[in-house]
Amino acid sequence: MSNMAMVCIRFLCLIAFFSLIYIYVFIIKEGKTLKLPGIRVKDIFIFIILGFVIQISGSRILTLVLESTGESENYNNVISGMMSMTPLMILYVCLLGPLMEEFLFRGVIFSYLKKIFPFFFADILQAVSFGIYHKNIYQGIYAFILGSLLGLADQLYDSIVPSVIIHISINFAGLFILRLLEENLGYMENTILFCICLVIVAVLTVRFIIRAFRERS
Repeated sequence: MSNMAMVCIRFLCLIAFFSLIYIYVFIIKEGKTLKLPGIRVKDIFIFIILGFVIQISGSRILTLVLESTGESENYNNVISGMMSMTPLMILYVCLLGPLMEEFLFRGVIFSYLKKIFPFFFADILQAVSFGIYHKNIYQGIYAFILGSLLGLADQLYDSIVPSVIIHISINFAGLFILRLLEENLGYMENTILFCICLVIVAVLTVRFIIRAFRERS
């Protein structure tokens, strides 16, 4: 059995373990249901678009930072193995990885922290743990920002379903869409697309924040 197959099996076990903890401790014991509260088809579409534009804009910012610090080659060496297009790698990057991380960080850790701290501090702490988990300073900062947004989505809908969809969309875009853009668009076109995606991320993030304030009031 290949190493990648072993990784997928390990992640399947972790998904089962963390999902059972999340469902039993934070849903069943609290008398909640497994329904999708307040999530409409339009919301799912927005989650997918948000994941795509976060990946496109975030990867561009990360590239600029890495080029300015001279760390591009080291970073590319770290992630090169995750960019292969084998079926098992696609399964791991686009499904198993996001599911395991969401059940662990937004499911178990975030749900527990919200019982101890106000939302803001709980969100920051789970985002920090998500960043540390990535074991790389540049990926860690990116994961921290992403983790805080995923925590906000989780809080707004009282469900990890939005963060799972967004996370899967981000990884799918990183594996497929970025590759297509790099192969078919020039520097100027990519820069324009980056600016558009940045605006979309800002607009959707503000929309989430406004909804959060409305929910609190």
